[in-house]
Amino acid sequence: MTEEQKVHRLIGAIKLTPVADCIGLPVMKTARSNAVYVPEMDVELAITDFLTFVNEGQYHIEFNIPREEALRSYKVGDPAPIPYWVEGACHVIGGDSEASDISIKHPAHDHHDVLLTLRGALNDARTGVFKREQQEWVARDIANQFTDVFFEEPVYSLYWVNRFAQAIEHAARLVNAPHLVYQKLRALGLEWIRKFATKTDLRRFNRVISCLVANRALSIKRAQGLYFAFLMHKLESRSYKKIEADLVRSNEFAALFPYGLYIFYRDNNWPEVNFAYEKPYHIFDPFYKALQKAEADNNFEHVEWMSYAYFFKSDAPREIADAVVPLLENSKDEYVNEKRWFLNEGYQADDRVHLLKLYKNMMHLDGVLRGNVRLSGDFSNRRFDVDHRFVVDLFGGGDWIPL
Repeated sequence: MTEEQKVHRLIGAIKLTPVADCIGLPVMKTARSNAVYVPEMDVELAITDFLTFVNEGQYHIEFNIPREEALRSYKVGDPAPIPYWVEGACHVIGGDSEASDISIKHPAHDHHDVLLTLRGALNDARTGVFKREQQEWVARDIANQFTDVFFEEPVYSLYWVNRFAQAIEHAARLVNAPHLVYQKLRALGLEWIRKFATKTDLRRFNRVISCLVANRALSIKRAQGLYFAFLMHKLESRSYKKIEADLVRSNEFAALFPYGLYIFYRDNNWPEVNFAYEKPYHIFDPFYKALQKAEADNNFEHVEWMSYAYFFKSDAPREIADAVVPLLENSKDEYVNEKRWFLNEGYQADDRVHLLKLYKNMMHLDGVLRGNVRLSGDFSNRRFDVDHRFVVDLFGGGDWIPL
């Protein structure tokens, strides 16, 4: 469509009732076309589209409109012209007018029924009444399609979580935030979090948080606080192990905590959230407890997974290094001694397993310290000053490395 054809010109007005005085609809045409159009309007009475008009109802179209309005051009985004009749005469007022403009335009007919109605419509458009009514209509329509979400208590089931996410995604296709329906969905999502955050798995928690944030029903700051509390509860209650692998695959965690939980805590302290969560005396207490257990069990894999939550892909701070470096150095010394025995004296199967265990511990402890190798399973050449060929042979191709 050419620019000229996009411009619609006012040619008349439709009288929707047979009475002499009433409010009508504008009728428009474009250049080089016989089609007749009526404008579609938004809640502020601005034009959003031009709809083809077919006069199936045989409404009367009045072409005797004010001379100054005849052939005035309009396009999408312009205030819509509103035709009306007072004492049998046609008048036109812009959709962006104030209610008070009616009294200025018709001082002698201040209490005329048509003018009172028109004044009320303009006032509702300016004060947001139409907008609120439209939001209520849309919200009711969406709620009626998701009655199990809007009219029932949130439940823990994955089915409810998926239905909740579908409701938000459906709303996003119809309206933009902020909107009344998002206020209701936000309240439902927060109620689910209040009830189940300390009991749920990462998959459900991620689903609720991500759909709220993605559709601007929840701020990034609020989402960070909720997510932080969720993870700290897992760490302090020693249930983090159940979600550690899922967390590494979580795009939500990576987006919300680009430097891990520790930096968020350093900048924000303990966030206030809508559910009670277990807080350690010091943020690193769960890590130190896990480190003590790892040393006793001679297996440091879990503390490397924990370091991902605390630091993401950043290096560990000095406080953690002070506790971990001595353990890493001890593992290196033991590894060197065991390797010397391994090469000089020959080995049994149990010797190989023990040497593998030492090397894994070195990798886990190094992963705690250095973000660029954390959970990478990297046994590149000369890491820990060990020949790559020996490590490959030792690991039998590296099948143990986690995906």
